[in-house]
Amino acid sequence: MLAKLVAATPEPFLQTIVDVEVPRMVFGRTCLLGDAAFVMRPHTAGAAAKAARDASVLAMALKRAGRNVDAGLGSFEEMQLEYGREMVEYGIALGNRWAA
Repeated sequence: MLAKLVAATPEPFLQTIVDVEVPRMVFGRTCLLGDAAFVMRPHTAGAAAKAARDASVLAMALKRAGRNVDAGLGSFEEMQLEYGREMVEYGIALGNRWAA
């Protein structure tokens, strides 16, 4: 069925799927959010949710830190680096399961 669909498509295209992880998300008082920090495979259906979580966790970390913005950014980075890596690993695992 897939071969028939591809053959019937006037201009088929391929899109490369990549996995991107960053070692840091905070640079001074600037931070990366969403796809700027981690790009996960589309089958995780998690990119938009991760971007929203990044913003929410950043707001929460800054609120908890009060006037210590640097501490708040550090707390945000620690939590989101782990979460981002887990999401990328999850996408890879899903892809490997489907490819098998």
